[in-house]
Amino acid sequence: MKLDFTLLTGRIGGDAKTRPVGKYTVTEFSLAAEKFKKPTAWHRVSIWGKRGVSLEQYLLKGTQVAVFGELDAKIFESKNGPVISSDVKCIEIELLSKAKTIQREVPENNQQQSQTEQPMFTGDDIPF
Repeated sequence: MKLDFTLLTGRIGGDAKTRPVGKYTVTEFSLAAEKFKKPTAWHRVSIWGKRGVSLEQYLLKGTQVAVFGELDAKIFESKNGPVISSDVKCIEIELLSKAKTIQREVPENNQQQSQTEQPMFTGDDIPF
């Protein structure tokens, strides 16, 4: 299929992971986007480069986000019928809910890494 642009809102299905791809990095996560009275659609979202690396600590399971990007959908045949695979190359992303962050530094005194809750913005920052 040809590439289309899309705007999706939904919740992250699992913590984002960053991995190297050649001399670049890609941060990936799954997004559950719901439409009114329709089943949940799952999308694989990728953010390339430094932006993804810096956002990884906020892209945790359950965080609500809005993603604008290039949609590449493919249809595959399985033994249970057609399956749609949806990939989104992120151009813009906005966190829509309070995000939890993961501390990435090595903790002092051998303490376990902890998650701290940090509000990303106030209700005045949301445009709707």
